[in-house]
Amino acid sequence: MNKIDWLGILLALAGAWLFICPWVVGSIANGPTGFDAVYWNFGLTGFTVAMFAYGALLSYWKAERFIVLVGSWLVASPWLLQYADSQAATWNAVGMGMLLIVLAIARTWARKVKR
Repeated sequence: MNKIDWLGILLALAGAWLFICPWVVGSIANGPTGFDAVYWNFGLTGFTVAMFAYGALLSYWKAERFIVLVGSWLVASPWLLQYADSQAATWNAVGMGMLLIVLAIARTWARKVKR
């Protein structure tokens, strides 16, 4: 009997949230690099994480290392893209980045324990 990969599903849902969050939350940032940078940052990282997680769910492809890198980028992005003055965008980026890192590490650990 196949078990459901809940960590993989949570990673895919986190990616989907990142992709749609600028439109759901609304105008979450207006830093010096412009609002477009925030949309692109969340949109591209969300799409990337969702696709990697979906691919990992379908074929047991190991995408966790890449997702940890994307999560690290999200944690640093408010300061690198200069939108840290927007609390909503900063909390979203840092919180989701940390969540991605924890979920990816947990999924890697859970897979090693199964063996």
